[in-house]
Amino acid sequence: MKYKTFVFCLAIMSPLVTVKAQNLIQNPGFEEGSANWRYAAECGEVKAGAGRNGSAGFVYRRTDPADYHVLRQEITLEPGRRYRFTAWGKPATPETSAGNIGIILEFSRKGVFLGTQYSGCTPEKGSDWRFYESVFTAGAAGTAYSLGIYMPQGSLGAFVADDLVIEPMPSQWRFALVHPWGATAQPGDELSFTSIYNDLPIAEQTVSLTVQKGESTVWEQTCPLRKDGTLRVTLPAWQPGDYHLLATLKDKGGTIRGTEDLPLKVVAKRSRKVEMSENGSLIVEGKPFYPIGTYTNGHFDNTEHEEMAALGYTCSLAYPVIADWSKLEDIEKYVGELDKCHRLGLKVIFCLKFHFDQSTDPASFRKMVGPWVERVKSHPALLAYYLMDEPVVAKAPVATACRRWLNTADPDHPVIAVFCNQMNINDFLNGVDITATDIYPFGNKTHDVQRQLMNLGAVREHGLPIWLVAQSYDMGNVIDADHYYPTAMEILAQGMAGYISDAGGLLYWSYYHIKRAAEPEKRLAEMKWAVGILKDVAPFALTRQSAEPPAWLAKARAEKTVFRFLENGRGEARLLVLAPNTPGTFRAELPEGVAFIHSATGLTTLETRTLIFRGEKACDCDAIALRLPQLETTGMDVMRHQPINAQR
Repeated sequence: MKYKTFVFCLAIMSPLVTVKAQNLIQNPGFEEGSANWRYAAECGEVKAGAGRNGSAGFVYRRTDPADYHVLRQEITLEPGRRYRFTAWGKPATPETSAGNIGIILEFSRKGVFLGTQYSGCTPEKGSDWRFYESVFTAGAAGTAYSLGIYMPQGSLGAFVADDLVIEPMPSQWRFALVHPWGATAQPGDELSFTSIYNDLPIAEQTVSLTVQKGESTVWEQTCPLRKDGTLRVTLPAWQPGDYHLLATLKDKGGTIRGTEDLPLKVVAKRSRKVEMSENGSLIVEGKPFYPIGTYTNGHFDNTEHEEMAALGYTCSLAYPVIADWSKLEDIEKYVGELDKCHRLGLKVIFCLKFHFDQSTDPASFRKMVGPWVERVKSHPALLAYYLMDEPVVAKAPVATACRRWLNTADPDHPVIAVFCNQMNINDFLNGVDITATDIYPFGNKTHDVQRQLMNLGAVREHGLPIWLVAQSYDMGNVIDADHYYPTAMEILAQGMAGYISDAGGLLYWSYYHIKRAAEPEKRLAEMKWAVGILKDVAPFALTRQSAEPPAWLAKARAEKTVFRFLENGRGEARLLVLAPNTPGTFRAELPEGVAFIHSATGLTTLETRTLIFRGEKACDCDAIALRLPQLETTGMDVMRHQPINAQR
């Protein structure tokens, strides 16, 4: 079917904001054969009458499971613009299921794959056609997009694709309080907000804040946004209690472009068990804590947590295996596992994602998890709640309500969620306290952590605290494809990417995959080696103070490498160097008084006062220990990859 251009209108407050909707896909209904589509001959054929309503459609066909091809078309999108992505698909052979119909939008930057926008599938009543629809926000400038039609590797059969649409939508203002976490503050705190609205330059936007206590307005202020889209306000000396904050976005003419309601709890003195800096690093029971953890199966009566503690992990994200979540005896079994983790020195991120996935509304979520939260919230092993894993945008309103309830039910422990697609995070700004990214770089013979560095930078543009979920397993365990286990150096490289990008925590997926490896002892030994080095760096990552490098390091020569300098304020430093996707070198001349102690990986040597790192392959990295003159110790901290508050 031909797609006709039309006008989208959306009323925001009183004015009408008009966005001219135009399908950005060329030849979306295949009426012009395979024009504008690449690899059509390898993927199938355009067939008259195969589409909806008797129109033409593309029949994607595979008879050989090893014959993997993707029908492609490159798409140009405006940075930061919101888009709607729709398509129609229909199984064409008995062995083809809806799960074998792939219609996606992939995005990359500088040739590095960053992620995929999947289209959700809803069956059409009375028809075997299925309607696919998703909404997303385009990434930063320089992001490239490729529309793909395919079947997963290893699958056989055929399906028909027709009437694909990518069209611009009006922006929706997203505004969130990101620090302090959980909307709990004390007088004198600096409140840090993030604001995202891409229909206007930031310089033309102002935010009006009105704070109410009950029915009374206690404070009003209009603030311009900073260049990075953030807003900072010092909390006045209000009395403790529950407040309500109304934020209004206006353009330079005073026209309202959006509103947002936010809760705010003021306390006389905040003394939570878990506090958090703006980058996501934690203070637990008054002490700095950098989580280096892994996902686990969560079975009871096994030795996984003992094994993890022996490997050096400090944190577990357990997928609990429980038949009936309503049974109080199962709650006590879980508490027993928390007791064991506490004895072992492991913190636990309590997994609620399965409840969230099953929930259709906040009330059903609260009913399921309320008794569990009440029972575990005071446990000394508890670190945070894991609410979502790669959620679809449609769940954003439920996420906001569930997160706010968790923050109220347990104000001591933050809420974390994991995203593989940074283009969806805008909709979840008020649904998380910490966001994490899980781009996995090792598969199909790709040896590259550049995508993790770039994805961490892209996610940080949303203004939320960020952690990294890294890959420690062979993805062939879960999909039928040519993948492999990362080497010990590649596992370490991901942790270095997290430190270099200022991630506040690190979790590996997953311990139970490694346990199923052909050589589990070898894999676990590799993890122990990497975790040992990462734990050595963790205290330095927790004591960063400024963004200015030492003068001698500013003269370093980095060839195809990224680096970061961290020091602890007590005369010791760690210089992190990483060759993310190709062999690379790094050279820096040490000034008098700075001493080379050791190289963690053996890839760096000192040659006549010059540090020389030689990365012979992609992902080679090092943590170089240095001793500094005490008088020159200033808490310096330089990140050479992505500015912490990059301008959107």
